[in-house]
Formats: sequence, structure tokens, C-alpha cells
Amino acid sequence: MNALSKTDKPTLILPCSANKLNTPAPAYHLYTGTGYLGIIKKFNEDLLKEHFNIFFVSAKLGLINAFDVIDPYEQPMTPKRLKQMKLSDGLKDKAKALASTFSKNKDCYMMIPKAYKELLHHYIDDVINIERVVESAGGIGSQRGQLKRIIESELP
Repeated sequence: MNALSKTDKPTLILPCSANKLNTPAPAYHLYTGTGYLGIIKKFNEDLLKEHFNIFFVSAKLGLINAFDVIDPYEQPMTPKRLKQMKLSDGLKDKAKALASTFSKNKDCYMMIPKAYKELLHHYIDDVINIERVVESAGGIGSQRGQLKRIIESELP
């Protein structure tokens, strides 16, 4: 199944991380941070792939499929970068294409920091069922707990 195939399962959107492998790899493996990734990597990868559409928001690449191979990079999300990304029609078009694959009947879990949420809302609110969006809330500890509960509730 390619990255643009529609599937009727919930969507999980995570942030990139500053810590990365030094060689090209699927985004899921390239990002090695311990925040949100420390939670999802406690679960079986094949089980996660079977039950979720998984995406990352990258401060360089925008919205990307978790299993697309990408090169290592260094690009922090700053207010200036956020503004640049909002003006990029290419990144917006790519995000819309990916978002059009999200299930209209299942939740879209945005487990991402505020700037990434702002970017995604700017990019894709008009192509997703916004009523199905569940956003992380509170501090990082609370958000990590929320992510763990979401994954546990969606897995068999």
C-alpha cells in the first residue's frame, strides 16, 4: 500500500525530533528523540502500522509519512521557520495530499507541539474531518500519558 492509499484506521501525527540517526532511514527510525517517540517505540511497530496511519511533522519537510525514507537534517522549528512553512505552497500541497488519505470516520490524533499544530491547521483543516481531530494538551508529561492511553485504546 503506498503513502497515498486510503485506509479506515485512526491517524497518529507526531513531531520530528532533534536527535536523529546519521544515515537515511524511514522517518519512524530516523527520529530517535525520547519525548513522544519514547512512548510509541515501546509498542510493536508492525502492530502500530496495522492499526494507525502514522505521520510526522518535520520542521524541514512538513507533513511526512512515518515510513518514507528521509535524509538526516538539522532544522529547528522557530517562529521564522513556521512563517516560512506557512508560505510554502509546495509543503501545503504535499500536506493536503497526505491528509486526503486520513480516514474520515476515525480519529486523527495530533500529538504535536503548538507550532506544529498551528502549521497543520493552516495546511489541512479544509481537507480533513476537523471534528475527528484530537489534540494533545497540557505539559509534555501529560501529553506522553495521553499518547500512551490513545495507543492502548486503539490496539487490540
